[in-house]
Amino acid sequence: MVCHRELRGFGHGSKANEAAQCCGSEDRMKVARRNTVTAVFDIPEVRTPLLNSILWTARQEVPRTGATSTIAALFPPLVEGTGPLPVPQRDAVLLKAAQVQREKQPWGELQWFASRALGNSTTMTVGRAIIRPGQANPVHRHPNCDEILQVRSGHIMHKIGDREVEMQAGDIVTIPQGMAHNARNIGTEDAVLDISFSSADRVAIGE
Repeated sequence: MVCHRELRGFGHGSKANEAAQCCGSEDRMKVARRNTVTAVFDIPEVRTPLLNSILWTARQEVPRTGATSTIAALFPPLVEGTGPLPVPQRDAVLLKAAQVQREKQPWGELQWFASRALGNSTTMTVGRAIIRPGQANPVHRHPNCDEILQVRSGHIMHKIGDREVEMQAGDIVTIPQGMAHNARNIGTEDAVLDISFSSADRVAIGE
């Protein structure tokens, strides 16, 4: 079969016309094959099990109701240098201020903004810890996730493993999964700490 990149040697006439027709036929066959694949993937009974398998193989979260996607998302556009864009698997979820989960503690308060329990994340837990002056939360660890802590305001001494670090507003620390840690407020005002975890089902031992 002669392709369009080989037409230059045919010049004009019947040979060139024959080659052009051949190329047109080949292109039409490619379009037809793609349309067939698209039509098959656009059938929910086929698409959902396939996407479930892809997510499971990649060790990603598989929604309880099964993965869903539009056919356009199966062939996402490419951004130079980044590869395929991620395929959204869920709708955006709004959590109103009144829905924030608040847990009073002897040393202050925990506030939870996102988690599986709150129904607005399947990959992360996001919250805030408020530690009163002179107080400290218990030494604890998270066996199933990393934690990122940023001091929003206040002044703390943070014990991580066998060392202590002094932290003030804007400072950030990354705490690996399983490492024991706690924070002590050494300032004169509430220490407000933004906390994020790499699991929607954060587990704390010792808290």
